[in-house]
Amino acid sequence: MNRRNRNLVYSVIGISALFLIFTGLNFIVSKLSIRADLTEEKLYTLSGSTKSILKKLDTPVTVKFYYTKSSNMPGFLKTYADKILDLLKEYRQIGGNKIVIEKYDPVPDSEAEDSALMDGVTGQPLSNGDKIYLGIAVQLLDQTVAVPFLSPEREQLLEYDITRAISQITRVKKSVIGVMSALPVMGQKPNAMMMQMGQFNQLPPWLVFKELKNDYELLEIPLAAEKIDPSVELLVIVHPAGISDKAQYAIDQYIMNGGKVLAFMDPNSFYTTATEKNNKKQAAPPKISSNLDKLFKAWGVEYNEDMVVSDMTLGRRIATQENKMTFPTVIDITSREINKDEVFASQLDNITEVFGGSFGGEPAAGLKKTVIFKSTKDSHLLNSYMASDPATAVKEFKPDNLEYAMAIKLTGKFKTAFPEGKPADKNPVNGEKVQDKAASTPDSLKESRKETVVVLVGDSDMLFDEICVRSSNVFGQVIAQPLNDNLSLFQNLIGFMTGDSDLIQIRSRKVISRPFTVVKSIQSQAEQRFKNKILELEDDLMKAQERLSKLQEQKSKNQKLILSQEQKDEIKNFRQKEAKAKLELKTLRKELRQDIDSLENRLKWINIALMPALVIVFGLGLAVYRNRRSFVK
Repeated sequence: MNRRNRNLVYSVIGISALFLIFTGLNFIVSKLSIRADLTEEKLYTLSGSTKSILKKLDTPVTVKFYYTKSSNMPGFLKTYADKILDLLKEYRQIGGNKIVIEKYDPVPDSEAEDSALMDGVTGQPLSNGDKIYLGIAVQLLDQTVAVPFLSPEREQLLEYDITRAISQITRVKKSVIGVMSALPVMGQKPNAMMMQMGQFNQLPPWLVFKELKNDYELLEIPLAAEKIDPSVELLVIVHPAGISDKAQYAIDQYIMNGGKVLAFMDPNSFYTTATEKNNKKQAAPPKISSNLDKLFKAWGVEYNEDMVVSDMTLGRRIATQENKMTFPTVIDITSREINKDEVFASQLDNITEVFGGSFGGEPAAGLKKTVIFKSTKDSHLLNSYMASDPATAVKEFKPDNLEYAMAIKLTGKFKTAFPEGKPADKNPVNGEKVQDKAASTPDSLKESRKETVVVLVGDSDMLFDEICVRSSNVFGQVIAQPLNDNLSLFQNLIGFMTGDSDLIQIRSRKVISRPFTVVKSIQSQAEQRFKNKILELEDDLMKAQERLSKLQEQKSKNQKLILSQEQKDEIKNFRQKEAKAKLELKTLRKELRQDIDSLENRLKWINIALMPALVIVFGLGLAVYRNRRSFVK
């Protein structure tokens, strides 16, 4: 065999050996469960809370995964099914023999389909009449909790949905949560007034409370209640507009007995205003602001139900007919303004408030105040009646250079707001107090029996569906996708205050929002300059009109319809000032666009060119280094 043929044989043998080695390695690696999660938020890694729940299991839990494998299954759902299966393998790896994964393909008229229907996993109809399945059922002994359809729209909540199902089935008893609100947060049956206006359908509950029902027992408490059921572990108050002193006394005594309160106040309820416009026939329109004045005073909390927080840095950018502008009373609170030391807020980055209020003052003796989230110093307190108009809100904005606390936590031993006991009723005729025998009973507590916690949030609209979720229809099923971290914040607070902290970290797998704070700062500064120019122009117009009116008064009756030379000069002078001001406004807008475009271009070039530039520099440096070494040799 000549040298050429020998080299050829060696090459073939070498390539064949490499092929066999790579094939063997590929087979071995495919059998190993090795995954690398390179996402910043670790979206594909089980959280510590899930691992904690799985390690607490003392009885095997079966997770049945129903998914259609036929060609009818849409491609994007097949891909998502693979992701779910990968995640379930993680559950089995962490849970060991306490987690059993079973896979089923529910083809029509099969035992697998019957099993799916019995477990509560429903098929989603396709346009051709066939059904597809993509859901799970978690089973423990004779109990089953199902997630009927795992939609890709809820991918960021996938771990939460699965872990919550496992947590539900292993929980011995659900905590009782009381809900008190002037709004139909728990849904509402049509009353006589609604039916008169043609509204015969029942209002569904707000999504946050619908979700809450999966984990807790909810007890609706009327605003006129004079006592809170002692079985209530947490009282959730949402926009208590028009609450009576007796109801505040009931809340007070509930806290004195160690109860916990989560209250969402509101100086300007967006939901109330919107429903009021739709229901103009209402005899008594609902109150748009809410307060717990007696309780706040006793706690040392200052809260003005007529003032809304406006923030030009955090305000949402909106498009009007004329241009884009900031809506300073619709605030998107970012990570920087959230207190990450609190476990329930540690992983939140994007909270939205609409016309929210603030809390000030020094807490009463024995209480400790912690700010949960706040505004920036580029903020201002605005009268609530101006809050819904973005142009007015911008025009009236004057930065206070203060950070306003928009949500706070009070902890410690609370003292009663009713030292004299239960408030007396008022005589409907003369308005004088009628002594209530219960007022002097010894049952009225003066101080809480133990340390407890009260959380106050300055906005109730943040829980309204339109503000916190986007609903979409997937195969005839309404799927809610979070728009921000409002839903996570609410559920985290509930879990924290009821002692159920295991699900907090999972719920906080959030909507990632990374706003360009530098751009927003430039926009805020420019809008302030616009506002000052507009105010200056309006001031000149008012002064010009006053001078014209005075000149008009000085004329005789016969000259009223004829403009004097002074009036003509005054009008000409104003027109010149108006034209100059408009030119300056135009120049400011142009400068604003140039500043933003310049910043965007710099960021774009950094993102596109930085890595290639680093590679080129590294390559040139390496070449120079090698040349020098060869030159030395």
